[in-house]
Amino acid sequence: MNRRRRSLTSSLAWLGAAALLAALGAGCSKKQQPYKPPPRENGDQPDKPRDPAVPDEEKLPVVAPAPIELPEDARHAQMDLREREWEAYSTLRKITVAQKHYMRDLNPIAKDLDGDGLGEVCYLLELSGISELQRPGGFSGATTLGAADWRLFLANDPQGKKIYWKDDPDKPSYYFETHQGYEFLVHNDNHSVVHRIRSDGICERNGYYFILYLPGKEKAVVGSGKVPPGDASLADARERRYCAYAWPKEIGKTGRRAFFSDRFEAVWACWNIVHRYEGLDNIPEPGAAFAKAGEDPDNLDAPPGIAFDPSPTLEKTGLPSCDGETWKIFGERKDVKRKFEKKWTLQQDIEDFKKDGGTRQAWWGE
Repeated sequence: MNRRRRSLTSSLAWLGAAALLAALGAGCSKKQQPYKPPPRENGDQPDKPRDPAVPDEEKLPVVAPAPIELPEDARHAQMDLREREWEAYSTLRKITVAQKHYMRDLNPIAKDLDGDGLGEVCYLLELSGISELQRPGGFSGATTLGAADWRLFLANDPQGKKIYWKDDPDKPSYYFETHQGYEFLVHNDNHSVVHRIRSDGICERNGYYFILYLPGKEKAVVGSGKVPPGDASLADARERRYCAYAWPKEIGKTGRRAFFSDRFEAVWACWNIVHRYEGLDNIPEPGAAFAKAGEDPDNLDAPPGIAFDPSPTLEKTGLPSCDGETWKIFGERKDVKRKFEKKWTLQQDIEDFKKDGGTRQAWWGE
């Protein structure tokens, strides 16, 4: 009897397993329908089922990245910018040293239009020995001694050799020539050697433009262009002041900062973010870096409008400049610490600045 019950139980188990397998097989043989989501609450149509024939990448929106032009070696390009800026600073510094040499260091003074024993600022072409020195109503017939030291704008070929123009004995001692849209100065008395100096007085060197200004009768005039006959009435003003600027030919490629120098024998720089001095279309005005509150900044009769140092944080400025830039001394003794004078007045700061070239300024260089 027990044996018969066990046999029946085993038969029923096998029949149940067979029925379950048959049901599963029947379910798998049916065609599976794709899932359709229910309509959205806002009444929009339901999402379309994914089309397996179209890759997922092609369904994504195509967003083109903004074009970014980077040099092959970004670090080298940055170093090149710094070298060009330092060269611009060095060029202005050389002009300043040359002016001091001819105004004060020589005996007798090379250029003294009013005969008072005080030398006047030279035109750039006088400094470099291209033009004869001025005399009242004309020229002295002599050029500066040692001018080869300040021939800063000689044109060189890729091999570093001087460039010469064709000799023309019928031309004056120097003249301006235009060739293939490029204007330059030809020094006819020096074998027609070419200088990167335009007739408007703008000079070019190593990715930077330069211009020199001298006091005029009412407004400053360009002192780096053609030299006019001497005018003794301007001698007193030119014994005391002048200025020069340097700015990049192309911001971000040939330089960033603009530079300024004047009679105080120092060179200042600004980050060139207000006026964006660049190329031949945006040139610094004569009084750009001078104090807006000065007596006559347009004729260079004002102190420089640079950032004075009346606080340890350098957050205050002493004299805002006419162009709104913040001008600071560049290129020397960056980490020098100076004693802070809590009661140092603006007038005392100006007097100290006149004496030693601004050692209480923020030294600013790289």
